Amino acid sequence: MQKWWGMLLAVVMVFSIMSIDTPTAEASSTSQVISEGKKVMGTPYQWGGRTPSTGFDCSGFVRYAYGQAGISLPLGTANQVREGSFVSRSNLQPGDIVFFAGTYRSSVSHNGIYIGNNQFLHASASQGVTITSMSNSYWAPKYHSARRIISGGSQESVASTTDSSSSADQAVITANTAAIVRDRGYRTANRIGSIPRGETVNVIQEYNYYSVVSDGSTRGFVSKSLLGDTGSSSSSSSSSVSSSGDTAVVTANTAANVRDRGYRTANRIGSISRGTTVEVIQTYNYYAVVTDGSTRGFVSLSLLDMQ
Repeated sequence: MQKWWGMLLAVVMVFSIMSIDTPTAEASSTSQVISEGKKVMGTPYQWGGRTPSTGFDCSGFVRYAYGQAGISLPLGTANQVREGSFVSRSNLQPGDIVFFAGTYRSSVSHNGIYIGNNQFLHASASQGVTITSMSNSYWAPKYHSARRIISGGSQESVASTTDSSSSADQAVITANTAAIVRDRGYRTANRIGSIPRGETVNVIQEYNYYSVVSDGSTRGFVSKSLLGDTGSSSSSSSSSVSSSGDTAVVTANTAANVRDRGYRTANRIGSISRGTTVEVIQTYNYYAVVTDGSTRGFVSLSLLDMQ
């Protein structure tokens, strides 16, 4: 009997220790990631490199620093940008992975580890592993997004707050007739209202595919694919939306699928042949609205070479 009581006590102690140590482990992991990254500062840049002895490319360095802290990440910026959870730039915390686009391709093409004070630690092609300001004239316009891999205990959330927390950003509804407003950031969430096309809204918070917006009376989640810049849309027909002035060339193997929304399972409304130069109306995280003069819709940024 005493033997069984002893075994039960041991199990209880193990679970107690695990529950006590978890928050501390998360907090220490964030600082450990940064610490491990700083240990290899000066290591030269090497395309495909993933260790101090071979050199690092950007995603190889991020993977190494996290790996040293016991956290496994895939290689490649295109894979790492899908890890963890989205975090807005205004809510960045040390240890978050920051991503940049437009360095050698139009989509996500570089990343690093945010260390605070608007600085990030990364494997630079010209300087190797170094610390750079995100206000740098080269990197500032290329900022794309950020992902939080480690939850430090205060993961951002969207609560029922007033619109006083709204950012200064605004957007215009570009849906055909009206944008559905939902209570959560996913397609099957409850519909709580709608905002008509052409309406200017305040952008409260941004996530991967949705933004929390308000028109003064309705507040909730709206798909980013239905939002445009305040100067690029009007309440007239969709064909009158002004182009950004940018062009791109379709680089798909044969043709790029054109869809009616900015996600992979959206309805296919046509295609544009490889090599065709298109006007870029609006860009989003992973899609752009483009037109070749006859077909207009969403095309994956991975199939476009921005000019």
